[in-house]
Amino acid sequence: MEGSGSSFNPDPAKRNLSAKGSLKVTNATFATLDVGRMAAEAVNRAIDRIGEKVPAIKGKGLKSLPPKESKYEFITSDFSIGGGRFSAPNFTTKSLPNAGIDLKGSTQVGLLDLSLKAEWEVIDTWNQLKARDLSVEVAGTPVPHVLAEGNGPVRFPVSVGGTVLQPTFSYTQVPETLGKIALSNVSQAASGRLQAEARKKAQGLLQGATRNASPAIQNALKGLFGR
Repeated sequence: MEGSGSSFNPDPAKRNLSAKGSLKVTNATFATLDVGRMAAEAVNRAIDRIGEKVPAIKGKGLKSLPPKESKYEFITSDFSIGGGRFSAPNFTTKSLPNAGIDLKGSTQVGLLDLSLKAEWEVIDTWNQLKARDLSVEVAGTPVPHVLAEGNGPVRFPVSVGGTVLQPTFSYTQVPETLGKIALSNVSQAASGRLQAEARKKAQGLLQGATRNASPAIQNALKGLFGR
């Protein structure tokens, strides 16, 4: 850290301090924030809303997680201090295997009043919530990992306020974020089913049309559709 300031009295010193630097905290935990319960609550509230668009997901809420510390290999960020406020614009955690849920984003803390303001992306790297395991069936078509994009973990934005000692959470963006992913996965699954059905039908027509054709023509036509 590099900085400057004045005063021996705590409050004026905090107000007058101007600094910038970087931090890395190893073997870290949060003293007043249960990340797992926060994340589970966010997903469950989102599922209720997503059910309006994807009825098959109704009733598939996550089990309530017991109080548990998320444990991190390290937490890192650049930071600046000014006007009595600590700002970490690229706050990033790396959780220990199967021991935590990751956070990434901006974090601000008031040095005088301990106010907290953060915009985090919650990333369930180790599938601690089991949200990645959620699947639905729509019109007879299975949709696995309905809340995750591809092979990635479930991830969504959360806003944090209140104070360091009593944080509060806003999940207003979670239903839209996870809802778009769910609708995309349902659409892709339905499209894949229709393509498979069309291919099967085309192969059936091909077999009927070429049953009496010469072997050379049969081989040429089969090459268009596969074996």
